[in-house]
Amino acid sequence: MNIPRWKCYLAYIALLVACALWCYDCAAQSDPLAISHHKSYDVYYDMQAMSPLVVTYSVQLSDFAGNVRISSRHFKRDTNLPRPWVKDADFERSGYVRGHMCAAGFRDSNKELMKDTYYCSNICPMTMVCNSGAWKRQEDFIRNKCSGGCAFRIAAIARFENCDTIRIGGHQVKVPGSFVRLAVCQVHKGEAYTMVAQNRDIGGSDDDVILNEICSRFILDERAIAIACYYLQLPKSISETKIEKSSALLNYEFGR
Repeated sequence: MNIPRWKCYLAYIALLVACALWCYDCAAQSDPLAISHHKSYDVYYDMQAMSPLVVTYSVQLSDFAGNVRISSRHFKRDTNLPRPWVKDADFERSGYVRGHMCAAGFRDSNKELMKDTYYCSNICPMTMVCNSGAWKRQEDFIRNKCSGGCAFRIAAIARFENCDTIRIGGHQVKVPGSFVRLAVCQVHKGEAYTMVAQNRDIGGSDDDVILNEICSRFILDERAIAIACYYLQLPKSISETKIEKSSALLNYEFGR
């Protein structure tokens, strides 16, 4: 059977495109960190865990003083990141809920900003107990502080431990063992909080501790330390050696 030459050329081109996409996906997964900038928060995304490592944002009373509602709560793929893109279906029937790192409730004064929190790059797999327990109590604590005149810079961190091997969905999203929320008040100097939530069925706590203990007590990943120190404007002396070891991507991003 003779196949038209144009069909052979078309099949050859399709094969080249498929190979190029496959190589791109492999390269994306090999890179340790990708960055996605959104309207009111930034995501530092772990391409190996297929999960946000750190999400940074600011919050003050005006950010949640409204009562905005959105019709759809479907989480979108974040095409700002390299492929492959995690999608909403990866969380379905996994036993975990979609836990916001930058809370949608912190953006209910503006519909567009609230909708912008519904990206898959802004969520981590959380147990229901963690999401509606310690993680929510932290958000209530921050709201109460903002109602009293505070305005915060916040770094929400997914903490992956060596024993964390659970992955969910077709894109193998890694489940963090715990979460840390670092909050530094921009108004009252010296007012800072470290809040921890355990991703366990038995729940967790939102303990407040001195911020300069974060490196030794809560954060194992040197990239998370570097990002938190930079964004929260913490002194380098908190983790001088770990900041020096940060990746070339972080050095490039922070040096702009």
